[in-house]
Amino acid sequence: AIMAGAPLVPVFVFGENDIFQQLDHPLLRRVQRWLQHRMKFAIPVFYGRFGFFVPRRTSPTVIFGRPIFVQKSESPSFDEINKAHAAYLAELHRIYNKYRPVYDPEGDDLTII
Repeated sequence: AIMAGAPLVPVFVFGENDIFQQLDHPLLRRVQRWLQHRMKFAIPVFYGRFGFFVPRRTSPTVIFGRPIFVQKSESPSFDEINKAHAAYLAELHRIYNKYRPVYDPEGDDLTII
């Protein structure tokens, strides 16, 4: 975005995690953790309606944050990237905390990994 001078628009989707369920089996979890340690990413095993890859019927709600305008730079510094990233995360937290009572009152605090 910085290289193109394009604004960043934070987006959060409430109800996204309800579309599919993840298979919960102790042996499968061990294999997933082992693969995650080896490959540096997790392979999800999920299912939807009828036990297939058909999404469950839910009503996800998409919330758009305020655009974050960045200065165009052909080769942005780490400082510029970190500043844009921090602004993006701050806006993401703002929209989550503002709309969580409406769309996910029992939801936990937002944790970004």
